Amino acid sequence: MNNLVLNQTTDQNQARLYIQKIYDLVQSGEEFPVDLDEVWMIKYSGKNHAVYELQRSWRENYDYKKNFDDHSSKTKKGRPPMKYFLTVNCFEHFIARHISWLFEIYRRTFHGVLSGQIKPSPESISRKQLAQMVLEAEEEKEKALEEKQKALQKAEAFQNQLTLAKPKIDFADQVMDSDRLITMSQAAKILRIPHNKNKQKGRNLLFKELRQRGIFYKDKNEPYQYYIDRGYFQLKEKPVNVNGNHQIFLVVLVTQKGLNWLIRVFLRNRNLRKAS
Repeated sequence: MNNLVLNQTTDQNQARLYIQKIYDLVQSGEEFPVDLDEVWMIKYSGKNHAVYELQRSWRENYDYKKNFDDHSSKTKKGRPPMKYFLTVNCFEHFIARHISWLFEIYRRTFHGVLSGQIKPSPESISRKQLAQMVLEAEEEKEKALEEKQKALQKAEAFQNQLTLAKPKIDFADQVMDSDRLITMSQAAKILRIPHNKNKQKGRNLLFKELRQRGIFYKDKNEPYQYYIDRGYFQLKEKPVNVNGNHQIFLVVLVTQKGLNWLIRVFLRNRNLRKAS
């Protein structure tokens, strides 16, 4: 990528150029535009640590791909080194979100342009591409009400499939017909996420699925700020008496908008990952 890399000495101008290059590759149709060799230095102390975390937490051929570097020099007995290439989503959560100033540049380039809040660079995006983006943005606006209606219809259909036990039906009706916040346990019941064979509760399985999908942090049961800003979740402080000491814990609550969104997400893929 024209010798552009991200490391701990990279200034923000260089970072902007690098992110713009990634954006251009995405616009050209590249599914894995980020070369790990160009970005691991900004967060990790060694490439082996970055590769270990990548293979442990992300999915090959979905979030990243790998292949041998055929262009590198190699000895007679050795093999060329392995190259890793990341999707934009993997790069965002794997690298960019951990560096505040870098994520701000990334956010403005990708989320800002795609939402229409920031105009793309005319040097890198043609008028045809810009016109297409504007057209797509208008189409998205027109589809917003239609999507909302479809979501409500799906939610109603999903509700009708719940158990005929009256208390549960009454509870689901109250949730669907109100704007109140609900707990993750209640959301798991509505999404029909049952206990598994290891007796894990539906709530815990829902947390695990959201972590695996990159909606929640990988190491804690808390949504990324992006999904809070979208209005899907809220964090509330809850006082708890622990052995006579009052402590404050954060509780994740689902909004009505978030519940409708989760229903759409899980209707698209009912085959939840089996908990190990």
